[in-house]
Amino acid sequence: MNRAALLASLDELRIRPLFESGRWNLICDESFEQLIKSWGDVGNRVISAASLAGNAELGQLKGPIAVCTEKPEGPVQQLLREHGRPSLGLFSQIVPRLAAGLPPRYAVTTTNDAKVEFAILCSGRCGSTLLSRELRAAGAGKPREHLRPPVRTLLRHRDVSGFEFYRWWDLVRLGHTVEGVFGTKIIYGFWIASKEYMTADERSCFLEFLGRATIVHIYRRDRVAQAVSDFVANKTGVWHLLKGGGRAAYDASTAQIDVDVAALVSIYDRYARHEEAISRLIKELGGRLLEIEYENLAADPKQIVALAVEALGLTTSSGYFAMDVKLEPTTTEAHQMLGDLLRRALAN
Repeated sequence: MNRAALLASLDELRIRPLFESGRWNLICDESFEQLIKSWGDVGNRVISAASLAGNAELGQLKGPIAVCTEKPEGPVQQLLREHGRPSLGLFSQIVPRLAAGLPPRYAVTTTNDAKVEFAILCSGRCGSTLLSRELRAAGAGKPREHLRPPVRTLLRHRDVSGFEFYRWWDLVRLGHTVEGVFGTKIIYGFWIASKEYMTADERSCFLEFLGRATIVHIYRRDRVAQAVSDFVANKTGVWHLLKGGGRAAYDASTAQIDVDVAALVSIYDRYARHEEAISRLIKELGGRLLEIEYENLAADPKQIVALAVEALGLTTSSGYFAMDVKLEPTTTEAHQMLGDLLRRALAN
């Protein structure tokens, strides 16, 4: 695998739409030149890295410059600096920032003033997105999910990507600390998939953070409903539903789902294993713990989140209770039917 091929597996970072925006000039070696010109509209802003020396057009370029090369981007960036043009390396600067949930041109700071740290730790389909959104609205920092599949991919192929875990983690914490509060969200399945490609020291660094942060463990009492929610989301491609955002179409799509009881049982078993592992991890960490039951959050999100903010030692922002909850439950008649089938299968 080379960097150009690796880029194709990082779709979640939305690099192609970024470069197709019309704002970027792309300095490419042959590998990236072939890839990016195949996209179509981007091709007319691609400049061959081999033609940089003495290129009179460099001083006339408008907009940011990205250096996309298989080899380390530093030498090309140095040549651009000699022409008075700053640039960003695709894999040395742009990709790490996007993987940290930051803008590609984020101005990196050097200090972290986090006084309150917390991590939402959970399995999937248990309300963590609702909780994260409401905590942000309530003034508890801006928690979001940082340990995502692209990070696993970059770690797995770090010999190609040049990905530096510690630099990425610094970007995450520096870029997402707001008024002294840093929050993140960790889906357990993504943690076990990523830690496989971390070094022992990198795992220790991450676990050390979890040990000193407050763990906000959100879980779902009804694990059958959790498994059904995962099954339906994968079938429909709809993971979250905004109020007023296509409810009728979503309901219709769930009515067309093919039943697969064996898959439902497998998902149920996976979440059971994950919750057991989360409980063990929390005990091993031995730090501060705040537990939230999904069913309580879904019934009264504002009150539950206000209590969570207080437990974190923070103050709920003024006007929070007047804000609308943007997400709505995804439960349909199909969920009920699938839940009944799963319960019967588990009883046998």
